Amino acid sequence: MDHLLFISNSEVMRKYFFHLLKFLVFAMIFYVASIIISGLFLPDFLRQNLLYTLGGNGHTFSRLQEVKNTASVDILCIGSSRAYRGFDTRIFNNAGFSSFNLGTSNQTPLQSSFLLKKYISQLHPKTIIFEVNPDIFSNDGIESAIDIISNETPDFNLLKMAWQTKNIKVWNTLIYSFFNKWTGIEDNFSESTSKNAQTYIKGGYVSLEDQRFDRTKGTTYFCKLNKDQLVAFEEICSLAATKAVKLVLIQSPVTSSLYRTCSENEHFDQLMYQKATYYNFNNLMNLSDTLHFSNGQHLNQSSVTLFNKEILKLEPFNIQDPGK
Repeated sequence: MDHLLFISNSEVMRKYFFHLLKFLVFAMIFYVASIIISGLFLPDFLRQNLLYTLGGNGHTFSRLQEVKNTASVDILCIGSSRAYRGFDTRIFNNAGFSSFNLGTSNQTPLQSSFLLKKYISQLHPKTIIFEVNPDIFSNDGIESAIDIISNETPDFNLLKMAWQTKNIKVWNTLIYSFFNKWTGIEDNFSESTSKNAQTYIKGGYVSLEDQRFDRTKGTTYFCKLNKDQLVAFEEICSLAATKAVKLVLIQSPVTSSLYRTCSENEHFDQLMYQKATYYNFNNLMNLSDTLHFSNGQHLNQSSVTLFNKEILKLEPFNIQDPGK
């Protein structure tokens, strides 16, 4: 009797798990289909948990297309908009260094690590300039992940990077991006060289039209260093060491009023000095908030030139009179 009861219970459990599996498969298919249909047909305000930014605010599409056809460079720049709007590849090239700027909007170490793992062997840089600052190390990386996923070819490392963000919007964007790339919907997409007063320059740099200082943008820092970003930063340092690439950490200057709002400045400097060659240009250049910046976080074009020429005077580059 007990034996028959055991068989009966086993059969019930088998059927239960079989039906549960069918339900999970159906739910997964329904969920993926819902994401795709939402992305294809619903306006932005009706799909709050699906953000897709093909092209991106900082010409991410153009940059990620160009890098695929770029070979060895002397200098590879990575980081947030302070990188792609702060390190002018034309100036480095004119000084005799081939270069590429792989910065993207709000790029955090999680995304920097992904991009380096994907492209470091192809680009084979001698030096990596990594724009670091406490604001971006305090960021959750969601905006940057969505930006890159929307514009990059999907692969396993992209999936891993998306998973590390622990955010449903990022995962939904990944599903929709996979569908678009797989079906070829975007094959004829092209991005304008100039948009929103920004011009994409070959080599990954974005030039902003000179404009008056905007006091309303970039007025405060969020400074509470994110543990996941610090782990990703360690991975970047280890990868550079493994590849025998010189890693130069540079904190680009921001307005003095903005810089003073961060309580992590001293702690952050100590961390950076421990890991690699590090320069904090907030302490190395005497700049005026209203004369040298377009907003709190970005230099205007004439000041980018000054900034980059100062970089080229540093020991890792050993150019005493850049641009002459």
